[in-house]
Amino acid sequence: MKTIFFSTFFYSLFSLTLFAGTSAFPEKAPADSLARLIDKHYFLRKDLSHRWVGELYRIAGRHPEDPFIRAKAILYETSVVYAQGEHDRTLTVRIDSLLALEPKNPLSEVMLLYSNVLAHTGEGNYPEAFQYAVRMLEKSGTIDDRQLLFKLFNLMGTLYSYIKNYNRAEAYYEQAAAYISPEETEYSQLLNNRYRIAFLRGEIQEATRSFEQMIPALEAKRDTAALISFHLNLGACYSENRETGKAFQSFQTALELVNTTDNDKFKTAIYQNLGNYYYLVKEYGKSSQYLLKAKELAHKNNNPEQLSYILHSFATVFGAQNKIDSAYFYLKAYETLNNRLNDRARITEVYQSYVSVLIESSENKLKITENELALRKKQYALAILSAVAIIATIVFLLILLFQKKRSAQQKTRLREIENKDLSMRLQYQNELRKLQNEKLEDQLREINSYSLLLLNKNHLLQQILDTTAQYGGEKEQAGDIFRKIKTMVKNNQHTEKEWDDFILHFEKVHPRFFEKLLAKYPHLTKNDLKLCAYIRIGMSMKQIAQMLNIFPDSVKTNRYRLRKKFDLPEDENLDDFIRLA
Repeated sequence: MKTIFFSTFFYSLFSLTLFAGTSAFPEKAPADSLARLIDKHYFLRKDLSHRWVGELYRIAGRHPEDPFIRAKAILYETSVVYAQGEHDRTLTVRIDSLLALEPKNPLSEVMLLYSNVLAHTGEGNYPEAFQYAVRMLEKSGTIDDRQLLFKLFNLMGTLYSYIKNYNRAEAYYEQAAAYISPEETEYSQLLNNRYRIAFLRGEIQEATRSFEQMIPALEAKRDTAALISFHLNLGACYSENRETGKAFQSFQTALELVNTTDNDKFKTAIYQNLGNYYYLVKEYGKSSQYLLKAKELAHKNNNPEQLSYILHSFATVFGAQNKIDSAYFYLKAYETLNNRLNDRARITEVYQSYVSVLIESSENKLKITENELALRKKQYALAILSAVAIIATIVFLLILLFQKKRSAQQKTRLREIENKDLSMRLQYQNELRKLQNEKLEDQLREINSYSLLLLNKNHLLQQILDTTAQYGGEKEQAGDIFRKIKTMVKNNQHTEKEWDDFILHFEKVHPRFFEKLLAKYPHLTKNDLKLCAYIRIGMSMKQIAQMLNIFPDSVKTNRYRLRKKFDLPEDENLDDFIRLA
């Protein structure tokens, strides 16, 4: 039954906004108006939100002297990507490049750090997320924006819940509650996160009552995003209580709501939960139908965590029907994918002790910063009172001395902590940099490879556009134009020259790739080498079929033959083997 809940766990953060409110969309809207529009729609309307983010970037481009607009644009792009479950490998690289410029505006810097934490969290890169979270917390004491501070602490709570440190997650949620009132829209988000912690701790009955009590209020507000999340998590509670009828009703309600939105992320979770429900009531045909829908969306959104749960559910359903071959196939696929995910989880586990030290150090710095801010306010107030009476001046001096002494004591304690942990921090920072550099190099290689594949096709499309631009509207001319376009397409379909050009560019990104393969496996054919190259740059079977002008089933057959030529055991992944070749 826990499988049902895990399919909802990563989707409970239904809103990560900075500014509330709505506004009309004028032809040339200022940055704040666009931000409010994105804020309102990015969870429910993906395409609209992406268009508005693009307009926000254009405004930032027209005002390069204002880095705050650029920081706001990248923050909202990150929020849309996170809410929709999308994956943009260049996002963290672009954020890092802006952070490297050392923003002079503290608010801009905190927004960029927040964006990086959010982006890494969405990708499941928790060590990197924690690294930027430390810097984010250190800088948060320099800003005075209640809504942004709420988002920072709320995100920290969620990050700790992902690594199952529920006590610290609850502590950060309590800090977030100090910066928001129950009347604000985001307050339901905070409640949803806290109720989820109760569920994870095994307090099922308490979590169930909490979710049930909130739903009528959300229905009155017509808060679609919150209702989807609450019904989804309530269904998980009912499933854990073996109340299958109520669980089904909650999932059905969530599905009706999510069908009015443009968010595949929640649809995947709902379809999987419905598949698990029909498995429990032994309607295996319907169970497989919903699990298949969930599997297609998980592939579309490139969501490995969700896909692993779906593969496990498929194995369970086929096992219940005594379809041993199918059950074994999905169980094997689940184990392969789960091993990859566990590798990332183990990396996170290694860094948890290191992160705890950094977070504690950051919190101490934050407390000192807050005390210093409070001290300056008191100094200002006492300076005014000193002009009125000598007694007020004496009080001012006493308070000032007391605060300075207290601040000095805190700084002394902080220096002791920093000196004690300095060697450990440097060691882990070096390891982090090494992992990040290796990851960045792989990402850039793959991006360059995709660019090389698209280069010739884009040139052909431009030729077609230039040819169609010659059409003047005459019927006689249309035939000539059509023949020219047809000739261009035929001349560019999988020609030897195109393959030679591809090899030339491919070898620049992956030096000696073909040479190494042929040295080990000289019996490989030219088509085998093409298939290996396309697999090496991460193309899907559908994309490979399009490139080779064959059916996807033929690609599967070719992959099978390639495994035989490599003499790969059944438990070894062909894609991983080729990437390491």
